[in-house]
Amino acid sequence: MRGVADKRQRLQYAVDALQARYSVRAAQRGAEWVRAPRVGAISTGFRSLDAITGYAGLPLNAITLLSGPPTSGKHTLAYLCLRQAQVATPRQPLVALIDLPGAADPDYIARCGVELADLLIVRPPTPEAALGALADVLRARQTRAILADGLLDGGAGLPARLATLASLMQNSRCALLLLDTPRPGWREWLNAPGRGAAIQQAALHLEARRERWLDYEHSLRGYRAQIRVARSRRGQAGASAAIEIVFNGVVRRRETW
Repeated sequence: MRGVADKRQRLQYAVDALQARYSVRAAQRGAEWVRAPRVGAISTGFRSLDAITGYAGLPLNAITLLSGPPTSGKHTLAYLCLRQAQVATPRQPLVALIDLPGAADPDYIARCGVELADLLIVRPPTPEAALGALADVLRARQTRAILADGLLDGGAGLPARLATLASLMQNSRCALLLLDTPRPGWREWLNAPGRGAAIQQAALHLEARRERWLDYEHSLRGYRAQIRVARSRRGQAGASAAIEIVFNGVVRRRETW
């Protein structure tokens, strides 16, 4: 019995060391693995990014927050995730876009590979209407992924509404991706209730930052971005992955591994 106890203790030391270095999802004992609940996910399309989220992509039944300044690549990454949701679930290909700013370009979305015929686009007039529309789409349980842009400008009532959305997400079999553009100075303070509530409710928080443009033969062909895990309920905060987006008629991903 002493030998068995020593062996299990050595196993636990190995698990602890791997989790400390990589993430809590990097290693676990077999008994825990059997008992662990399975959490479905939608791949981002980038193996290097999937590997650090803790979910192998964007978690289903949960909120993912994707933050980043303009030109950081967050919109392109989000559209590519919608495409991945369509490809991964051919019998349920419907995905949705809540476009509160009204700035989404259907041509660019199509170039990212999204099948527009299976895309539900909602352009509500106010943040409150956007929250209501999003709740209705979730209750219908017909979508595999929803991308919501501009939702975090919903004002003081947003924290309570986000808590309701998080409750609706629990059995939705859907991934909800919220886009966030951090504001500088006093503008960030005004937006703090919504952003803080989104961070609290999100199972995964990613931050995007463009590193450099990709120039091939003196012609701009794409960009390289860093995606950092700011928070993950099942992964390691601080981990980052480089992704490359190239475009020439169509927008496509290029693996960095």
